[in-house]
Amino acid sequence: MIFQLPDGGVFSLPRVTTLIRHILLVGAFILATTVNDANAQFVAVTLDLDFNNPADVNSGGNWTVVASTFGGGTLGISDLTLVISDANFNGGFLVPSNIFQVAQSSATGNLLQLQTGSNLLPPVFGVGVIGGPLASTFVDPVGIAPLGGNPNLGSFTGATPIASGTFAAGNIPDIVSFVTTPTGPVASNALVFDDPNSTQQITTIFQSTVRAVPVTVPEPNCFALLTMGLVGLGSRRARPPR
Repeated sequence: MIFQLPDGGVFSLPRVTTLIRHILLVGAFILATTVNDANAQFVAVTLDLDFNNPADVNSGGNWTVVASTFGGGTLGISDLTLVISDANFNGGFLVPSNIFQVAQSSATGNLLQLQTGSNLLPPVFGVGVIGGPLASTFVDPVGIAPLGGNPNLGSFTGATPIASGTFAAGNIPDIVSFVTTPTGPVASNALVFDDPNSTQQITTIFQSTVRAVPVTVPEPNCFALLTMGLVGLGSRRARPPR
């Protein structure tokens, strides 16, 4: 069936039906992908920044690395390596040494390499999972959000703080995915197992992000409008009664 449009164009009912079918198929694919992502198992790390002056991202401050395994605690971490730029480390490993027996750091230029693990085997299961061996009272700070273009990995409440340190004024730390050092290539990644007795690591998704409480500085126009409003209010009150 073909219909005449007011502007002289035409469209046919079969074409419209085909278009609707394609739209529904695309929607179903997106929904299925979303569900699969929601049920996926992966290791996630966030680098949380706490600025000395919340209104100034160049004021320096403190950083904390927080890790979690998403997907019901069925993933075990044997090694967690992070390369962080523009950060200082003061020995602030926050995981118990009887669980993660390996905890070391090294610096190459402005890059900090952190490594925590359990001598590779056995892996530590339930990192960042309620009821796991690394029970945590960590709660997301109010208003915390991904910094810049970093991905939103959801809430880390209940996750496990791994390490902490400081960063100087003018620096904003970041997680570097891969770097070549004098001793060889180093990547930010996790060595993960799904069986406590297995010696074969599994391929899993490692995700990282950088977060901070948003810095909100009023725009200059806001101050101008506020000043004009106060002046206008004062002038109105100063008028003599008629």
